Amino acid sequence: MKNKDNQQPAVNPDYKNIENIPVHLISSDHRECGTCTKCCEGWLMADIEPEIPENRADGSIGDYDEEHIGGGCTIQPGRPCKFLNMDKDFNEGRGCLIHEYSPQEPCKRFVCAWLGDDKYEIPEWMKPSLSDVIISPKVYGEQKKPYWSVCETGQTIRGEILNWLMVHCEMNEIPVEYMVGGGLNYRGPQDFHDAMKDKIKIKTVKHEGRSRM
Repeated sequence: MKNKDNQQPAVNPDYKNIENIPVHLISSDHRECGTCTKCCEGWLMADIEPEIPENRADGSIGDYDEEHIGGGCTIQPGRPCKFLNMDKDFNEGRGCLIHEYSPQEPCKRFVCAWLGDDKYEIPEWMKPSLSDVIISPKVYGEQKKPYWSVCETGQTIRGEILNWLMVHCEMNEIPVEYMVGGGLNYRGPQDFHDAMKDKIKIKTVKHEGRSRM
């Protein structure tokens, strides 16, 4: 159960500015992806190879066009996962059409910081589908020190989102790689900046501007 002493305001769709959300609107006691599909839409990079058994029963994947099932796919900006359901009125609104057969890497492994926050330190309105950013927990250096990688999802990060991010990371001493208008920025100790310099060189050689899941 959530610690009620650390209550965070939930998002009401009628509010356009999060600072206007009444504090008595409290988030739920557990978090789920729900209809959020940001990590599948191509804002992060990944290779998807579904684990679909050849002897599956006909129609076991609902009404999904069977000719598109075979083979995997690469997701990247402009190319969402081909198994992503963008029609909320189809397949009971579930985002992944092959959830039962989704691979461990990266689909089942990847958990964004909002979803994995069992202490509810990250507000409800930081959910990727509401904030338009994805926070990916990562590690750097030989000691595997934790940091956050924050990726925009189609629009420039909003001021209130960036402000919360900077304050939270400063207070909790979380090094952060964050995107503003498509450009990467870094805040953290010197060893973090040194590690990110090496990472930038690798990304430049591979022509990758986005983080991988």
